[in-house]
Amino acid sequence: RKPLNDSIQEYVINETLLNEIGFQNPQEALNKNIKINDKLFPIVGVMEDFNQRSLKSEIKPMAFLPDAYRNGRTQFSTLSFRVNPNNNLGATIKEIQEKWEHIYPDSELTVKFMDETVASFYKKEKSIAKLLTWATGLSILISIMGLLGLVIYTTERKTKEIGIRKVLGASLLKLNLTLCKEFIFPILLAVVFAIPIAWYGLNKWLQDFAYRTDSNWWVFIVSTTLMIIIALLVMSFKTIQAALRNPAKSLRTE
Repeated sequence: RKPLNDSIQEYVINETLLNEIGFQNPQEALNKNIKINDKLFPIVGVMEDFNQRSLKSEIKPMAFLPDAYRNGRTQFSTLSFRVNPNNNLGATIKEIQEKWEHIYPDSELTVKFMDETVASFYKKEKSIAKLLTWATGLSILISIMGLLGLVIYTTERKTKEIGIRKVLGASLLKLNLTLCKEFIFPILLAVVFAIPIAWYGLNKWLQDFAYRTDSNWWVFIVSTTLMIIIALLVMSFKTIQAALRNPAKSLRTE
């Protein structure tokens, strides 16, 4: 139908309100009346549910309504625009501001973008994510340095053993596996303790959201695999270097 002006006295409700009132489908609600302050307002449309706030909140019953039930002048304070993407955004906003100042010279116009409004819902989460990113990076760096130091200490302590094994015909791969395997068990033990803690913390955080994703097991599998690969690369860096050393020099090492 043709667009109506701001004097309309009709309601457009969302699906949540539709169900709360008791209607089974939109057709039942059309042209039925809602009573507000002893006045009847017809329902002329039903819209699909959408999130009015952050995903921490459930979708609430809502209606698009006129301002006709207020005594006195309208109290609407927000106007929404969809700007044609082919138009110059800056020039369009400037034109809107000029017209606003001409019509409402005593009122200030504040322009806000929808994506910025939605982003503000998750300002706290973005700050936490940034903090966790830095903390995770620092933890990984410290872990790698600690592991590298332990590998260096172990390979230096086993210099003669490496030389003897190499003289007896051990391959580079076998030497590397021999030196690395004693570090794998502590890493796997750490994973066994870390995964339940991480799973509990993640699910505890997700409980704050009315609409949330589920914790998938593959995330922990991928994380564990990446961690073991990084650890093997760090360990192999030094163990292969030690295995390539001349056995004669290794056996003379005190």
